[in-house]
This record gives sequence, structure tokens and C-alpha cells, in this order.
Amino acid sequence: MTPLDSNTQSPSQNPSQKPVPRFIVLKHETGSTSKQEPLAHGPVHFDWMFQVGDSLRTWSTQIVCDLDRELELEAIALPDHRIAYLEIQGDIGGGRGNVTQIAAGGLRNSTATDEHYRADLDWKSTAGSFTVRRVSVQRIAVDSWRLRLGL
Repeated sequence: MTPLDSNTQSPSQNPSQKPVPRFIVLKHETGSTSKQEPLAHGPVHFDWMFQVGDSLRTWSTQIVCDLDRELELEAIALPDHRIAYLEIQGDIGGGRGNVTQIAAGGLRNSTATDEHYRADLDWKSTAGSFTVRRVSVQRIAVDSWRLRLGL
């Protein structure tokens, strides 16, 4: 387990304030006993996780080489994940594979329904600069979603 770089978090300086909800994008290399179904994006894919209360809403997408541009990707909804995934890197145990952090930070102005998720992400670019990016995940069919990441 590897803690996140403190520069990617948005912790509150005032103990009376609630902690800022967080997001993480993980590269997931599935293991031999991974139960993730379907693996439409292959055994190596991105898991996009957004904190909603005490869990992480999670979607899987194909691997993307350039996250510093606008994106529109097919996504598959996965079961909610534990908050611990905000901190986990490496072997996730039980033959489920390995995860590597690709992006992480705080999120604001989030709205979540059964059909849609939207938030503003405090995003750190690959060049190291910080910006706000809008993410939107919309159900487009029974088992199909579209993830959009704006600039």
C-alpha cells in the first residue's frame, strides 16, 4: 500500500470543515481470479472512482494515453468500491490483480443519480499544473455508460 502524493489531495486546514471528497483513476491489471464482469475493456483498463458518501462510484474504461485532452469514452458501471481504494497501489490481493494511480485529487459540485454522475475535479496534469476538469458519466443504455472529461 502506497499513500498518495500530498500534492494531489485537497485536505481541509480547518478541523471543523468536512474533508473534501476525492477521486482517483487507477490502471487495473486484472489477476487470475478477478470477478469483474464483463471485461469489455480487457484485462488492463482504467477504473474511474468518485467518492459519494462512504463509498466510491466506479466505472471502467479502456486505457487512454493522453488524459490532458477532452475525452469521451464508453464506460461500464462497476459495483461501488471501498474508500480504501483512494490509498491502495500495487497488489490488491486475492488474485484480483494490481492497481497503479494515474490521477487523483479533490472533487467539488458533484451530483449523483442512478442515471448520471457529474463533478468538477481538481486535476493535476501530466506537466504538473493544476486545473479544474468537469467529468460527466451518463447512462446511455441498460448496461452502457458514456464518460466525458472536459478541459
